[in-house]
Amino acid sequence: MSVATDSRLARGQRQLEAERCRRSAHAFLFDSGQLQTRDEHDAKNPVKPVPDLPYLRVLLDCFLVSGRQLEPAEARAARQAEVPMAWLGRLATTGMLLVEKSRDVFVTNLTCAYLLWRARAFAHQLILVQSKKEEDAAKLVFVKEPQFGRMSFMEDHLPSHLRTMAWPGAGAYGNLYCPNGSHVRAIPEGGDIIRSEHPSVIFCDEAAFQPEFGASFTAALPACEGGGQYLAVSSANPSEWETIVGADQATEPTAIPGLGWRLAGGTIPVLRLHYAADPAKRPRTAAGDAWRARAAERYPGGIASPRWRQEMEIEYRAFSGLKVIPEAEHWLAGPPIVIPSFAADGSKLYASYDHGWVSPAAFHVHGVDGDGGKVTLWEFYADRVPVTQIARMMKGEDIITSARPDALIDPGRVRFPGCPYAGAFGPPIADPSLWAEDQPMNDGPNKSIAWLFQRHGVVLQRGERGGDGMVAEWLLGDLWADPGHPLYRITDACPWLLRELQGLRYKQLASHVLTTRNMPEEIVDKDNHAWDGLKMFLKKFPPAAGRPRPEARGGSFAWFREQQKRARQGRPVQSYRRAMVG
Repeated sequence: MSVATDSRLARGQRQLEAERCRRSAHAFLFDSGQLQTRDEHDAKNPVKPVPDLPYLRVLLDCFLVSGRQLEPAEARAARQAEVPMAWLGRLATTGMLLVEKSRDVFVTNLTCAYLLWRARAFAHQLILVQSKKEEDAAKLVFVKEPQFGRMSFMEDHLPSHLRTMAWPGAGAYGNLYCPNGSHVRAIPEGGDIIRSEHPSVIFCDEAAFQPEFGASFTAALPACEGGGQYLAVSSANPSEWETIVGADQATEPTAIPGLGWRLAGGTIPVLRLHYAADPAKRPRTAAGDAWRARAAERYPGGIASPRWRQEMEIEYRAFSGLKVIPEAEHWLAGPPIVIPSFAADGSKLYASYDHGWVSPAAFHVHGVDGDGGKVTLWEFYADRVPVTQIARMMKGEDIITSARPDALIDPGRVRFPGCPYAGAFGPPIADPSLWAEDQPMNDGPNKSIAWLFQRHGVVLQRGERGGDGMVAEWLLGDLWADPGHPLYRITDACPWLLRELQGLRYKQLASHVLTTRNMPEEIVDKDNHAWDGLKMFLKKFPPAAGRPRPEARGGSFAWFREQQKRARQGRPVQSYRRAMVG
């Protein structure tokens, strides 16, 4: 092959790569390996390609779908991660995506790379990059020299056949200008500039730390209605961001640990990105546990400190009160406390119920085995479900409720499965307030909710009020005194109970009051519906008074009993060999 032919072939390959990168954001960011980013934490190798990790591929898919460059059905990375089509459809419909995240998960870098691709790939785009101050936003775009802005750095480190901008004409402070007429502009917080422009994309960085985020969000809505895109990302901080993203709503998991989704207010797509999505930081792996131990050393108090919990665990109210279960995230992430669902053969079953209409109603089935080990097996947890339907569910019937605005699939009707343990437990333990006769009736005097249940074939058992602190003490001091061998377990069929246990907090006094008073021991009465049911169940089984344990000598009754217990729990069973003497 001649030199000229070889040169033409190489030129053709470069042109083909340039066109592929123009058409595909995944090719530009990941597949080509040509896009370089800056890592200020790495002194030896600060310039490196975008890490090709599954959760970043999913995030890019979400950017493309909300920007209407990709159909939901074509979002392969998101579909492989089991992100629902209905949620992806909301991205395309609204043109909005809010991302709440742990620190240092590469989200801002990836967003800048996506915006650079979009400015290069489509003509006459106006992309607004917003932060609290204009100089903070400019650092994401361009500052004096290309190596000081994130997007300009990426453009400047592309090979010549992919680069489209030339310096210094391509940038002025806080601005990037593309030859195709696209313009990227850095702006400060607030809604005034957004209202005066017609942006194609608005990117709001660290939105929870912008006091005027609410005004920016409101000003962006008409742009999204007209075909624009709104992206906002932030780590946790109590603010208007917390309210808009629906931080108190449950997040549904994906196939990638640490990555979840929800619809804030039933309409706004929110992606939750915890550091566990990164395989190198994933808890309960050798690499992840080593990383967390190193990272936590920078925080006074380690992983139990409120600073760690807010920045890394995405807890908005980490400073607002002490957690009832300090190690909840670690203990309730998996075995041995959280176990797969199983058939509770041989266990005595109980049920508990906490009623709600605007607040959720929580129904749980619990089991106690022959050795006194306790487990919560199954749950029903939903709001705005009538007593008649809940009673049918308790009796094992599948139910279909009326309209729920937060439903993703068939929002006019929502199906809940019937209790699989129906008929195997006695009367459910319920809050004593259900016996108050405060329900107006058309054909007579007021009746109680307990009476309404009985009318539909479900008899409730009156539970006891209070006892939050006492039951919490039982959990930590007895049932979970040895987390490696818990006396109380929860199956993965009870996600709402697990969520509430992780969020339980003691009330917080104002800082000036704490100088003269002890920390309160009263638990915050919020998001505790499943907890109230569990509390009523556990109060039936207070810890036994301590007494000397029988000696477990080989061959003794106590020793054989211990081996049976080990076998049921899947632990190694000891062998016994009788020694002959003489």
